[in-house]
Amino acid sequence: LRVDARTSRAPMLLALIGGTLAIVALAGPSWREQPQPMWQREAPLVIAIDLSAAVRASDLKPSRLAQARAKIERLLSARTSGQVGLLAYAGQAFTVAPITRDGRTVQALLASLGPDIMPVDGQRVDRAIRHAMKMLRAADATRGEILLLTDRSDAAGAQAAVQARAAGFRVSAIGVGTLAGAPLSGREGFIIGGDGQPQLARLDPASLQALA
Repeated sequence: LRVDARTSRAPMLLALIGGTLAIVALAGPSWREQPQPMWQREAPLVIAIDLSAAVRASDLKPSRLAQARAKIERLLSARTSGQVGLLAYAGQAFTVAPITRDGRTVQALLASLGPDIMPVDGQRVDRAIRHAMKMLRAADATRGEILLLTDRSDAAGAQAAVQARAAGFRVSAIGVGTLAGAPLSGREGFIIGGDGQPQLARLDPASLQALA
């Protein structure tokens, strides 16, 4: 991904609006889920939503971001007990909602989230996981769940997941996107690669499976 610097006010805005689990691939408006996923149980849960340029990709309707928000809303509505927190990440990770028992607080912040509030683009899953661990530890949690909504991970993300598991925190992922993908776009249009062609955002199930 091309890295675009954003205004330094973005983290402040975020603050103000502030283990092997199922991978669910979003392939349209419907969802495929396994019954009783771990993140609906009693352990504290931190949800990490990818707000990189990839969420602008048009392979899901009405948008990847709208699908991810809707999934989080459904998950929170179904979660009848336990604590939950929310973070957003791209090139960096920021707390949106500290861990709380009031899921409605988290739901109220979802509409304010979008890639334009992130200061640096990227998909640093490792930073998201480590930030989620800090949130859980700040809440005095000795065990917990970390759920990422994204289209891919990498070796650094998988290593961070190993560290999280060793600390008592399980990592899972919901895949946002399709295998065919769609062009990446920023504020000024499509993001062009070194070959002069638009870069594509594609769902990478294998990397998410490795993460989980």
